Amino acid sequence: PALVGINTQKIEDIYDIFYFEYYNDNLQIQIGDLFQSYGSGLSMHTYEDRTIDYNNALRGMSAIYYINDSLDLFSMLGSNTFYSRTSPGSVEPDIFIDNEVALIGANYQNDYFDMHYLTQFNNQSLTSSTITSMMNLSTALGYYLNDRYPPLSDGPSDFNMQVLEHNLGTTVYISDLEIYFEKSWVYHNKIEAERILGNRVYLSSYFSINDYGILYEYKDYNTPYYFSVFSNPPIVFRENPSTLISRNLHNVDFSNEVGHHILINKSYSDQLNIIFSSACAYNHLINNSSLEPNLGEVFSDMLFQNGDLEEYASLNPYRQLYFEINGWTKDDNLFYKFGIDRYLEYGIGKIVKAMTIPTQFTLKLKGGNSLSAYLEHQLKKDLLTLEEKKYVYFVPSYNHYGKWILSLFGDFEINEEKYLGADITYYIADNNILSVFLGSQKGGLVCANGTCVMQPDFEKGFKVTSKIIF
Repeated sequence: PALVGINTQKIEDIYDIFYFEYYNDNLQIQIGDLFQSYGSGLSMHTYEDRTIDYNNALRGMSAIYYINDSLDLFSMLGSNTFYSRTSPGSVEPDIFIDNEVALIGANYQNDYFDMHYLTQFNNQSLTSSTITSMMNLSTALGYYLNDRYPPLSDGPSDFNMQVLEHNLGTTVYISDLEIYFEKSWVYHNKIEAERILGNRVYLSSYFSINDYGILYEYKDYNTPYYFSVFSNPPIVFRENPSTLISRNLHNVDFSNEVGHHILINKSYSDQLNIIFSSACAYNHLINNSSLEPNLGEVFSDMLFQNGDLEEYASLNPYRQLYFEINGWTKDDNLFYKFGIDRYLEYGIGKIVKAMTIPTQFTLKLKGGNSLSAYLEHQLKKDLLTLEEKKYVYFVPSYNHYGKWILSLFGDFEINEEKYLGADITYYIADNNILSVFLGSQKGGLVCANGTCVMQPDFEKGFKVTSKIIF
């Protein structure tokens, strides 16, 4: 059976995705499962991630007609049954939403700016059981449903909602400055109640000054009473490939969240590069926005890490600071990386504070062989319960002429559980890889673009993985 998701019961359940595509100089048509993204994905971004059992693709038809090099028209028509979970710990989904979508829009581009506009209609159907499941959500939608259907009421009925979205986005190029802005207007209903207007806003700006590359991002996702299916906008923080850092990954509320992110890169030479990243986020207060921080307080107390987040505890605030130095020695024989990550998040029933130090070294040997060592240390504390834990993650590996790699894995909680394993990966060809893992691996929360599930531990077993790219 699947680790996460619904078990395959019948032979016809084996296939998951199919599509047919045709294109010529002016026209592109796709029929089947549609994986598309428009703009930054505020209104429409469909994709699949089997690790977290996520797939919001429509089944239908999409088309793009290229009028000229500057202008094209696009459309999409399809339907799906989207499934999700009220809790990351659930193995099988408990939310099922039927959708019928029609979308039309246009793209325009020249040397100075790009622009797109789309209109999207979604006939969304929710069963009474799905609405009941949504009452378990720890979000504004969950709280609203609990207020609307108190324990002694008749409970929810099946509900059909007509959702209309308008989406406008543009990129402006001014010398070394690039600015992107996108906004979606979302007309929808509170479940079994009045029609309301929500919106999503995303802004990013990238520029370079004296070889400093600076990226700034801003988000304001404000559709708190709407369970979004096709919107997968930017997360507005840096996803770190570190094993221990990623275990504290912020779970974005794409329906109700404000956030800022600044990322700075600087290369002083081939031997020294720096990365600086700071991100923060908080939820809108639905019934009293006057208590939300102003822009100056957000920048000072959250983004630049100067204030006490306890003052904003009712907003479920989050902030994360990361700094890294990496590079090669002058003889190009040794690569090094040192980082430090500070994480603080106020959640429901917990306040997580973590300090993580990731390091990596790679030594080139004669003949193209190499030795690598990856080491992380993390101190994690829950400020509510005062529970404190220490973790160490260690991976030494040997690369033999790029033909095969042997790695050992050690994942330790100090004075507690230990996970040990070994992996050998063999490159049969550039597009054909075979790997065998033996041992144990720690599970935990796995997230992608804000959607999370709980992966179980893998204990005292082996895995065989074959990857063929064609």
